[in-house]
Amino acid sequence: MSAGFRGASAGQDERFSNKEKKLLKTMTFPEELSRPVDLKKVKVECMKPWISKRVTELLGFEDEVVENLVQNLLEEEEVNPKLVQIQLTPFLESNTPEFMVELWKLLLSAQENASGVPQAFLDAQAEERRRRRELDRKMDESFQSSNHRRDGRRGGGGGRRRSRWDDSNERDALSRPRSRSRSPRRDHGRRRDEYRREDSGRDYRRDYRRDYRR
Repeated sequence: MSAGFRGASAGQDERFSNKEKKLLKTMTFPEELSRPVDLKKVKVECMKPWISKRVTELLGFEDEVVENLVQNLLEEEEVNPKLVQIQLTPFLESNTPEFMVELWKLLLSAQENASGVPQAFLDAQAEERRRRRELDRKMDESFQSSNHRRDGRRGGGGGRRRSRWDDSNERDALSRPRSRSRSPRRDHGRRRDEYRREDSGRDYRRDYRRDYRR
């Protein structure tokens, strides 16, 4: 065999074309593949990330050969989805029909949109934008709430929350009997009067005895 030998492609070798014709007659294909797709109306570039992700999910690992095969098939002028399924079966095996149905539905949706993008992709982008706006709104509310609490603490403890100990202390204070408080000045005067009476009483008794004996 010479060094310049090149193998024949599936389209150049009649054996491959005959085999594909037999498989087209014997294999069963999903109904979705019977609907035609005009790839000129489809933005094929937006399909590449989905193809890579879906192939990885079905195989359990990344396979650039399969990814490039699918992308190259979509870049042809005319694509027969049944032939694509036949060529992908050796790689994806039993997952090939599922993959082709999902892929073809996206292509059918893309050709119906003016943007050439599947409606599922547009809905996912809109949901992502809505989710980001909702997340930004919650972050703003949380930031404003934290500022209010901080301002309340700076303004004199208005933001301090009451605890159950505060309530129990108030109940104890209300249930405790109130005692009459004596004024320090009145108590001091009373003690002073008592001392005077005691001293004056002793002096009077002594004076009385002296006067009586006389």
